[in-house]
Amino acid sequence: MTGAAWIQILVDFRSILRVLLGNVWFFFEVLDKDRELGEAHAEIKALRLSERAREKAVEEVTSERSSCLPLFEWSFHCIMDWSGVVAPDFKCKTW
Repeated sequence: MTGAAWIQILVDFRSILRVLLGNVWFFFEVLDKDRELGEAHAEIKALRLSERAREKAVEEVTSERSSCLPLFEWSFHCIMDWSGVVAPDFKCKTW
C-alpha cells in the first residue's frame, strides 16, 4: 500500500469519525431537550393540580359560606327585630 492510499484511508476515517461524533452530539442534544420537555410537562401538570386544588378550596369555602348565610340573616333580622329597627311586618321566628 502506498503512502497516498494510507492518507486516503485516514481522510475517510476522519470523515466517518466526524459524522459519528456529530450523531452522538445530536443524540445528547435531543436527550437534553427531551429531559427539559419532560420537566416542563411535569411543571404544567403540577400547576394544573394546584389550580384545581385552589378551585376546590374556593368551592368548599363558598358552599360553607352560603350554607351559613340563612342563619346569619335570621340572626341579624332577629337582633334588628328585638331592637325595633326592622319593619313591623318582620317577626323573628324560631330557626
